[in-house]
Amino acid sequence: MEISFNPKHYAHVPVYYWPWIWWQLVWLRGWAEGLRRDILFEVAPNGKVHVVFWSDDRNDLRAWMWGQETAPRRHLDYMDNAAGDVDLNYFVWAMAKALERTGHLVRWVWVRLMLRAVPPFEDSG
Repeated sequence: MEISFNPKHYAHVPVYYWPWIWWQLVWLRGWAEGLRRDILFEVAPNGKVHVVFWSDDRNDLRAWMWGQETAPRRHLDYMDNAAGDVDLNYFVWAMAKALERTGHLVRWVWVRLMLRAVPPFEDSG
C-alpha cells in the first residue's frame, strides 16, 4: 500500500493529531523502503498508526515455498476439469461435497514432479 499524506485517509482523526500522524508516516515510509516490503496500515482515532500486515521478504525462499505449499492444486480437486464443469453424477458430486465439508473425504493422489518451478531471486553479489 502506498503511504500517502492525503488527509482524506485520516479524516476521522482530530486535526491536532495530524502532525503526529505525519511523523509516524514519514518513519513508516522509510522503514518500508529500507526493508523493501509492502505494508498495510491503519490510523486509530487517537492518532496512532498501526501496521496491520507486511509482505514477505522477497529474498526469503521459505516464504515462497510456504506459499506454494498452501496454494490450492487443480489436480487435487478431481470433481473439476479444466473448463470448470462437473463431469460426475449429481449424487456422487453432492456426496463428495458433503464428505469434504465434514472432513471425512480422503483423497489419494500420486504426483510425480519432473521439473520443479523455482522462484525468481535477486543476485545479492
